[in-house]
Amino acid sequence: MKYYKPTDVADMLNLTTQTLMLWRKKGIGPEWIKLGQNIVRYPTENFKEWMNGKYNKDLQQEYNRSSRSK
Repeated sequence: MKYYKPTDVADMLNLTTQTLMLWRKKGIGPEWIKLGQNIVRYPTENFKEWMNGKYNKDLQQEYNRSSRSK
């Protein structure tokens, strides 16, 4: 299985790695795995599937959460 590093995913999504970290804590965004104490990776096939369908849905959910908290 092939993996993307957080920096790769952040670059593809035009986000920061800090945003990806927040997404992981909130349970949104692409599927990820932990390979070691401080090693996070994103399986490439799962990331591609997420990009094809879930990206817009997750962003809309995050927007809705942000709008409600204001």
